Amino acid sequence: MNASPQSAEFWRARLVLPNYEIREAARFAHVHSTTVSRWHKNTTLGAKEPGTKLSYMQLIELAVAASCKEAGMKLTDIRAARANLAGAFKTDYPFATLDLAIRQHKIKCFYLCGASSLMFFKVKALAHNWEKISHKIKRERGPFIYRVSRHNRLSRVL
Repeated sequence: MNASPQSAEFWRARLVLPNYEIREAARFAHVHSTTVSRWHKNTTLGAKEPGTKLSYMQLIELAVAASCKEAGMKLTDIRAARANLAGAFKTDYPFATLDLAIRQHKIKCFYLCGASSLMFFKVKALAHNWEKISHKIKRERGPFIYRVSRHNRLSRVL
């Protein structure tokens, strides 16, 4: 079944309609609802009117920011990264459109476990998995993202 241009625009417009209560969005992102409100208030996730619902694009932005925070990034770094990406990609939702950038530029990416660990453990994970990583880089066409688990397993994310 082919989608008409009108239906494609209908779905695109729905991405920015406010549908998610703060509490619901917080549950999806595994953070507290006050965290969501605070991140919007201090513009980590862009300005939002207090008490209004979040759109799907804002929900994705929240999930990415929560993952970055869980990985050990500081809010100031998350805010700066978001601002830089927003300017580079000329979008209000840079974290939500990052997937498009990865696909467009055929990026090959590997996330190592232990972002908040000591450097020794990160280097150890890289060294231990280097053969598998270099094999994927040489043999597979981009774009892709792999996650390297603490058990040294590579699993494809994108």
